[in-house]
Amino acid sequence: TGGGFKPGGAGTAEDPYAVTTPEALAWIAYKANSGADGGAYAAAHIRLDADIDLAGAAYADGAAGPLQWAPLGTQDAPFRGVLDGNGHGIDNLCIDAPDADRQGLVGCADGAAVRDLSVSGGVSGRDYVGAIMAVAENGAAIEGCSAAVGVSGRSCMGGLLGEAAAGKVSVRRSSHAGAVSGTGEVGGLACSAWAAGTVLAIEDCFHVGDVSSSGADGKACADGLLGRGANGFNGASVAIRDSYAAGGVSCSNGAFGVAKPRSDSGGTVAMENCYYDSDLAPGLAPQAGAAALPRPTSSRGGRPTC
Repeated sequence: TGGGFKPGGAGTAEDPYAVTTPEALAWIAYKANSGADGGAYAAAHIRLDADIDLAGAAYADGAAGPLQWAPLGTQDAPFRGVLDGNGHGIDNLCIDAPDADRQGLVGCADGAAVRDLSVSGGVSGRDYVGAIMAVAENGAAIEGCSAAVGVSGRSCMGGLLGEAAAGKVSVRRSSHAGAVSGTGEVGGLACSAWAAGTVLAIEDCFHVGDVSSSGADGKACADGLLGRGANGFNGASVAIRDSYAAGGVSCSNGAFGVAKPRSDSGGTVAMENCYYDSDLAPGLAPQAGAAALPRPTSSRGGRPTC
């Protein structure tokens, strides 16, 4: 019935759900994930009309910390709509699910868009983890978003996006701040593109924070912006333009400041006008399209404060 949590609006592009409380946002996610109304909620247009605090007193019912977030969109019922932050933010996103895959604000996105939204908090999962989207496909887009979110798990970790799984996926004008860590493939912004014809575009983006993979096997990798890259035997490709990374990068198998220059079985990763902070990530191999630049110093010889 909604229990009084259903937001105003019809959930359409012309009349989106107008969300002003964490209860309303969680209610939409529940309806979408359960397949209610023949899956109509999974295709909803959602607009935030206020900042949302997932640790708010009413939402958390007096709990000492934020409640666990259940990602919007599942493998069986992917999110196909639009989440428009409208310049607002979601604070205290909390996911602590070390045994669960596809963890993020949005779990699985099929043609969905998340735009003009800021997010803070922490996300921990197993495989396929990203602060904004865990798995994205078929035109899914992240645009104009920022996430100050620590991301951790096992493999396919990305600051904003875990994996581009099919079709065209884009991340534009967006940023991530915080550590990204795992034991497998790890990237500061995204991990990989997968499957025949998958095209991942990253433009005008940046990541600030350490990226690390502690795995000891040959699959472990850590790179400033893109982790595993494009798996060429499936015909996937990635293009990264006008983007940068600033943070330490560490992995026992070696690491790159921006992304692997080539990927499994010939997959393509193209970089143009990208760079990484060589003071924070020194000694990395040179890359075409990705310059190693030290941070500038002030005229008085010290580091800038901003």
